[in-house]
Amino acid sequence: PRHNFPLIGFFLPVNRLNYYIIFLIILLKGVFEMSDQKPILPPKPGQVRVIKALYNYAAQAKDELSFDAGDILYLVDSTNKDWYTARCGSSVGLIPSNYVEEQTEAVPQPMHSACQYGNLTFLAELIDNKVSVNGLDAAGNTALHWASRGGHAECVRLLLMAKCDANAQNKSGDTALHLTAWKSHSAVVELLLFGDGAQVRTGVANASLSVKNRQGETPLAMAKDAEVKAALLRAARLLGRTTSATEVTYSDSDDGGDSD
Repeated sequence: PRHNFPLIGFFLPVNRLNYYIIFLIILLKGVFEMSDQKPILPPKPGQVRVIKALYNYAAQAKDELSFDAGDILYLVDSTNKDWYTARCGSSVGLIPSNYVEEQTEAVPQPMHSACQYGNLTFLAELIDNKVSVNGLDAAGNTALHWASRGGHAECVRLLLMAKCDANAQNKSGDTALHLTAWKSHSAVVELLLFGDGAQVRTGVANASLSVKNRQGETPLAMAKDAEVKAALLRAARLLGRTTSATEVTYSDSDDGGDSD
């Protein structure tokens, strides 16, 4: 007897050797199909293109965007030389190219720049315009790393509300909590762990206390300030976890308070 094998597309006599051949062909087919799938890559260093409006413009159609002279527009697509696609705030639409400056400006790492200098207004604008909150700079830092390192609590809060990755590690293995503990920003430590108000999730921290960097250090091991150490230890007690460089459990004598 001869069987038709539709996955292969031809007839073969039924015997053990042919079944082995068919099995091998199907296996290889699956491997090649898997190799065609593109891997999911982490966010890479990026930039946004912005352009300044020269005149006021009122949208004439549903797919157009209204803007005022002086507005900074985020360029989405400029392949059509007469009508660009741009974003302003939460709105996206077509804009006439002769109503804006001829040259666009590329802003490298805009999220990182905003967070490094604590520019909350610019950060909020970037988030509104869908710029990724998890993009990486050359050292593997996210915007949250920069905001936390600089002690910019409001920027940290905004990033957490935008669902950034609170446990992203840079090339040194440091999380944002490592950096803010090292820089002694106790208010940011509290934010990274539990957020504030509606961001609190009972018994679950935003940032992990136990992640270690390439030196094998936890955030607590990098903390120099007594207030920061106390905040980390209180969090460990609240979470019922073990955390420190030596993996010791929180005790009442470790409250970082007035015993010394």
